Amino acid sequence: MKKPDVLQTLNYDDILNENIAIVKELLPDYIPSESDNVMLVLRAFSYRELYLRAKFNEMTRAFFLSTAKNNDLDNLAETLYGLKRLPGAKPYTDMEFSLTAVLPYDMLIPAGFELVDETSIHFAKLLDDVVIKAGEKKAIGKIELQEYIASSSIKTQIQVSPLPYLQVKQLNDFISGSNPESDEGFKKRIRISLADKSTAGSTMTYKSFTFKADERVEDVKVSSPSAGVVDVVYYSSEADELMQKRIENTLNADEIRPLTDLVQVKKAKEIIFDVQGEIIVKSGADASTVYSNAILNLKSTFSKMEIGKNISLAKVIHSLMVDNVIDVSVISPNKNIKIDDYSIAVLNNINLTYKVSNEL
Repeated sequence: MKKPDVLQTLNYDDILNENIAIVKELLPDYIPSESDNVMLVLRAFSYRELYLRAKFNEMTRAFFLSTAKNNDLDNLAETLYGLKRLPGAKPYTDMEFSLTAVLPYDMLIPAGFELVDETSIHFAKLLDDVVIKAGEKKAIGKIELQEYIASSSIKTQIQVSPLPYLQVKQLNDFISGSNPESDEGFKKRIRISLADKSTAGSTMTYKSFTFKADERVEDVKVSSPSAGVVDVVYYSSEADELMQKRIENTLNADEIRPLTDLVQVKKAKEIIFDVQGEIIVKSGADASTVYSNAILNLKSTFSKMEIGKNISLAKVIHSLMVDNVIDVSVISPNKNIKIDDYSIAVLNNINLTYKVSNEL
């Protein structure tokens, strides 16, 4: 993407020369000298102008989607697109509910039952009803930490409104949440957001609503295998039951799904592939650095794959052809890998060796 023309060039020497030219117009006999007082003032003003131009550039970037970030991006998105950054996903864990005595009737712990940690700062809620059946002492339920964070070791084992005979024990740390939406992810969602200004229907609309459902969604592909049937395939390396539920609830809401659409939400199947091969490093180059760069470029190339996108052998070879690599031999994959619309390729193991060329 090209730099906006409105951004000013930052060059101290050019600014100083412009200011000297202005002084010489006002004082034709003035001869610049490094040690004179006028030059000291000109240098001070030139540095000040350089700073102001940089500041103006920084402020200007806040008005372009491609360059805005942090709070500036939030304000731009809400003002022009009516969108807000996704706060993230709340992590969850298993909670064991047990009775101090066996009861002759079922005991219900209702969804929304609140628990708190010892500091009374961090709260968790029970996601679904849990029933301890008559004659039994224990049951397991899922609780959700009421914070947008990837994971937490906080223990919320104090009942906010205690139930009689009930004890609780948190079995594991909170996991499978996510932090607030990144600038990069937010911009991606903004660019397709114009499609969701009405109910769903188009491919881009379903994509937009799916990305909205859970911040952890990495890619979405939409297809229609038959009339009235819409398959929404999503991928996330952190996919879980809650993500599936959030997407289904979002896409099947009355104000989003057209009456004629049967929406089927599916998680993309991971097609794992390994890369094995050898690179030939140019004589005289730092072989270990070249080797590291080749691996980093390979990982970067295949780090964000798309659902239904094939793995090209040529692309694997090209990604390994970094500076000072003169040849590449790939053993695996030995041909293009075909990926269907319900799957996604995931790079797994890299077994790469190198040797230095004898040619000068």
